[in-house]
Amino acid sequence: MIVKIPKRCGPDRPALVQMLILALSIGWGWTAEAATHLQSVEFAQLPGERLEFTLTLDAPGVAPKDFQTELPQRIVLDLPGVTNATGQRSVPVQRGGVTTLQLVESGGRTRVVFNLDRAQVYAVRS
Repeated sequence: MIVKIPKRCGPDRPALVQMLILALSIGWGWTAEAATHLQSVEFAQLPGERLEFTLTLDAPGVAPKDFQTELPQRIVLDLPGVTNATGQRSVPVQRGGVTTLQLVESGGRTRVVFNLDRAQVYAVRS
């Protein structure tokens, strides 16, 4: 997983999160506002059984915290200060090693859980 924070972002340029399984990448942008809402979740199939997930935020937030579990196989992103405004709690994927994506809002954060059918390699950068 790769985390990128663009240098400029504002109301006319929504913040984006892009996640690419195997060569997993996330792109992010923020400005200094109080509430951040996760507006949408999309994914696309890329060559080599890779997937790219795009999570669109409407405003700034803090850097995500990520970790991976083995039993069950999962990649987890915690988005502190972000609320889930997508209207979705689960997104079926069933490709590229990802079975589903779950969105859970609790304790002042949104947790994005990528349920995997096998271990995936990922890295984080900013």
